[in-house]
Amino acid sequence: MAVKIIRQPKKIVLLGSATSAAALRGGHERAPAALRAAGLADRLKVAGFDVADHGDTATQVFQPDDEHPLRAEMSRQF
Repeated sequence: MAVKIIRQPKKIVLLGSATSAAALRGGHERAPAALRAAGLADRLKVAGFDVADHGDTATQVFQPDDEHPLRAEMSRQF
């Protein structure tokens, strides 16, 4: 896979990953919404950045793996 990185120092794209998969507890999937509610985009704009908010990925909620409790859903991710 080739990745081209273009430096645009004053441009930021927000893309939330609303997931608690691979976590040991649920709740992490709410983080992108919490950051938006706290005004992250507005604060970045005030700081001089051009901000584009592309929303969130599909939400994935933590599901315990009783057979392998420390693995925390990694098999589903790969």
